[in-house]
Amino acid sequence: MDKNIILKKILYIMNSEMKVAKKVLTEEDVDSDLFSKDIRFLARDMMVLFCEIEKQFNIEITDELFEKYGFRTITNILDLVECSLGS
Repeated sequence: MDKNIILKKILYIMNSEMKVAKKVLTEEDVDSDLFSKDIRFLARDMMVLFCEIEKQFNIEITDELFEKYGFRTITNILDLVECSLGS
């Protein structure tokens, strides 16, 4: 799957399905910490996002991938999904 398509799908999940961020997230926010004052994700939001990412991309996020890529920025999540999909 194309990296740009993955990014758009992640942003859609975060903006349309979850609606927990303090602002609408765009491609300009890819390196922002999701726990920052601007975005304000909570731990429970991250758990929901984690599960939603697995569901929407039909992947299983392993401990190894989680440790390698992290899950604090959209870029981290994008790289993790891309690796999981074998792209």
